[in-house]
Amino acid sequence: MQVNRQKEITDIREYRARRRRAGSTRWILLLVLLVACLFAGYFFARSDFFAVAHIEVSGNDHIASERLIELSGFQIGGSLFAVTPRYAEEWLRVEPRVKSAEVRRVWPDTVLIEVEERQPVALLNAGLVMIEIDAEGRILARYYVISEMDLPLISGVDLSETPTSAGSWIEGEGIDAALEILRSLPADAADIGEIDVTNTQYIKLYTMNGTEIRLGDSTDFAAKYLAYSTILDDAQRNSDRLIHYIDVSIYTKPVFY
Repeated sequence: MQVNRQKEITDIREYRARRRRAGSTRWILLLVLLVACLFAGYFFARSDFFAVAHIEVSGNDHIASERLIELSGFQIGGSLFAVTPRYAEEWLRVEPRVKSAEVRRVWPDTVLIEVEERQPVALLNAGLVMIEIDAEGRILARYYVISEMDLPLISGVDLSETPTSAGSWIEGEGIDAALEILRSLPADAADIGEIDVTNTQYIKLYTMNGTEIRLGDSTDFAAKYLAYSTILDDAQRNSDRLIHYIDVSIYTKPVFY
């Protein structure tokens, strides 16, 4: 009986060892299959089946489509998997005029690029150049020559220690006050030619025909705008009446001459 028991123990151990070997073999085969699938997937993704045939750009008025395509990293004939949409969106936002970007792949061969552009709201004199900024104070472009000024000029901002390259940001009390005024102006208030913020407690506006508007600080601008625009409208109706300046620093008691 002792011999049979010893044989049984030996058989059980051998059985377990065989199962372990069989299990190891299965894991190795599974790993090989997985690696093969990964290689097959990689080469399939890189194949001509997923080559980019169309890149469509929308939302751009000031930025050339070619520039946006270049920034995205996608190219005609390249793989649809060459760049991830998120990575492409990050690179598109490097362009100063791009406020937001969305990139989508459309299988099997199309890339859609949609951008929202920053809109220029004012110009600043930076010595030899004029810089164009948006409502957040980001520099969109630099101009050495401007034939027409269809945007208001912000003057009195110290730019001596501020980078003025495209993509930089203009910050400070003066620019903040000027941008607050521009954001508060009604859409049809196109008569402002200059905002002087040399002294933010004594801000001055100049209309396109040269009338000086003395605001005081930038608080209660909506009420101050209503006061001075009413006086200007009255003067326009009476064409023989010339207004040199309007003081609405105390908007309940405007003074004009």
